[in-house]
Amino acid sequence: MDVVKVIDKLANHDSRLCNLEIYQDKQNGTMQRIEKKVDRLIWALGSFMSAIIFLLIGILIKLTVY
Repeated sequence: MDVVKVIDKLANHDSRLCNLEIYQDKQNGTMQRIEKKVDRLIWALGSFMSAIIFLLIGILIKLTVY
């Protein structure tokens, strides 16, 4: 193999690695945003379910007292 061909292949390989690292960073950012949205959704559903449970407990207490 010619030295110039080897250098060209290594340079190309290096640029591919750089592009893959950039792509991975973008994907990690996307995953973090999705995780934050899912966490917010879980907290919202938990809060809603807790409110419903407390409401039902209140109704149950009122029904048993009378």
